[in-house]
Amino acid sequence: MRPLIAFGLSIIPGLGHVYQGQAIRGVIWFFGVTIAYGAGPIGYLLHLICAVSAASYGSHRYEERRRRRRGRRIDRVSAHF
Repeated sequence: MRPLIAFGLSIIPGLGHVYQGQAIRGVIWFFGVTIAYGAGPIGYLLHLICAVSAASYGSHRYEERRRRRRGRRIDRVSAHF
């Protein structure tokens, strides 16, 4: 799962979190941001925080997966020697 996709999907608040596998957190963000839009300009700020949160969560998971894959490749290569 890619962080930029999660960020882009967050045009709809919470959808980036759902994409990252955090459905409950996504629903909470959706309702939180929706309510905040009714309270004034704070809604825009909260929406931006939601998008960055989804992307940063995805970024950590993406890097972790890349490191694991890279480690497997090294193990396969060293097994041939």
